[in-house]
Amino acid sequence: MEKGKNRFSPRTPTSDMAAMSIMLYSLPPQALTKVDAFAVFPGLGETWRLVDAVRHWEASNSARFFFIAGQGPNEVSWESWTVDRLELAPFSLRRREGVVTQRTATNTKDQAEWLSRQVYDHNAKSLALCASPFHLLRAYLTVLKTFLDAELRIPFLPAPTRVNPSWTIPEVDVNAWALVPGEVERIEEYQAKGWIATTEEFQSYLQWLWEQKLLTDALR
Repeated sequence: MEKGKNRFSPRTPTSDMAAMSIMLYSLPPQALTKVDAFAVFPGLGETWRLVDAVRHWEASNSARFFFIAGQGPNEVSWESWTVDRLELAPFSLRRREGVVTQRTATNTKDQAEWLSRQVYDHNAKSLALCASPFHLLRAYLTVLKTFLDAELRIPFLPAPTRVNPSWTIPEVDVNAWALVPGEVERIEEYQAKGWIATTEEFQSYLQWLWEQKLLTDALR
């Protein structure tokens, strides 16, 4: 058989989506223990997004800040994620100092723009974004675009919520598998509109990210 035959095919929107997901989720999770800040994008009644993010925050010896974005006020499951609320079960927040919250956010772009301002204002040196796996790629690309527009360049890692994808999501009464097609459609649409990072911007950023001390140290 000819060497390399059938290994190389033209790029497609589907292959770009798969490539971005694979490369994003291949970043070393051990680097999460050294980030300067955690952030979480709540929504859809998925309390486990916040539970998991609080666990990251409480376990970290390096993070100075914990940025908690708001969620859509039109969601049935909307809550104001105050520090006092997060001290209660099932979240059990204990580290209050460094926690910054946003009362409401209209959508992911609103959350991302708020987060970008917090990173700049607090001079955070690195960041991990906590969100459900089905949503994290779009959320990451949205935040990355706000960073690029603001000429803000810091190491920025994904922290996928550790959750069973078969669990029913309260706000929409389906599981995460059912929401992936809509996420893919939104990524394609929003890239075309310039609202989120393109595949090329994402690839260029990851090339830079892999060269940063946060990652190189994590792999030693």
